[in-house]
Amino acid sequence: MHSGDVMSCCGNRRSAWRASVPARVTTVPSPAPALLNPTRLAYRGEGPVVVRGPATGFAYVFSGLGDTLDVDERDAAGLLQLGHFEPR
Repeated sequence: MHSGDVMSCCGNRRSAWRASVPARVTTVPSPAPALLNPTRLAYRGEGPVVVRGPATGFAYVFSGLGDTLDVDERDAAGLLQLGHFEPR
């Protein structure tokens, strides 16, 4: 190739591809659900865990041993029955 030679890499396909790629969409996290009479529970298990409240279906994320979190009172009894949580 000599200086001044022009080489086409893809013949405008790159521009067409860029135009077809959707713009990046950012999402806003949904607000935390409103808890009915929050009850504080402590996690006694090892490692992080995500549990669904048996009554509400809310997802509760505990990061590890001793982590505490407010849970909906409708879920508290069911989570305590699992044996990995204690009231605080």
